[in-house]
Amino acid sequence: MSIAGKSKGDVVQQLEKSYGVARTTVFNRLKYLGYSLDKVDDLFSLSNEQMAELDNLHRWISDGGRMADYPKPGQLAMVTDEGELEQYGEAINFDALEGDEELGHAELIRAAQNQAAGILIAQNLLTAEILKNPQHLPADLQAQVEQSKVVIAPKPQNPLVVASQWITKAKAYQKSQGQLAA
Repeated sequence: MSIAGKSKGDVVQQLEKSYGVARTTVFNRLKYLGYSLDKVDDLFSLSNEQMAELDNLHRWISDGGRMADYPKPGQLAMVTDEGELEQYGEAINFDALEGDEELGHAELIRAAQNQAAGILIAQNLLTAEILKNPQHLPADLQAQVEQSKVVIAPKPQNPLVVASQWITKAKAYQKSQGQLAA
């Protein structure tokens, strides 16, 4: 979900409300992630990807993590034996590695791609299995699913009442059109 406003203040205010944090906290998080609120088409906004990263950072902090330990976008990270998160500079530039056959980068990249594809395939298979068998979801997620059913389920309505309402609206519309023509 992207977010936009007519001013930077509008966007920051929406973020304050969304995360339940102070204005300075919003600015600190934006600065930490390297995000700025730029004006595009008369609106200041953050993209879907930026919002997803802000959501992840918020969850990280809400779960007791420190912002300084959160891996910034585009950086590699590794968990140490002590459970600490260690960051390793900038992300890999795959374009720079592809033409360098002497160092064997192609094989390394292909192995990493195979591993990533395997993880994605496993994730898709597990997701499909859980969709078929939602009873395997943890209780908190089952409750969220049930809650969503209640919120989005259509409310039963008497067809005669609905028809009567539409007829009333149509007559009011015709009456207003007749008055405008006169």
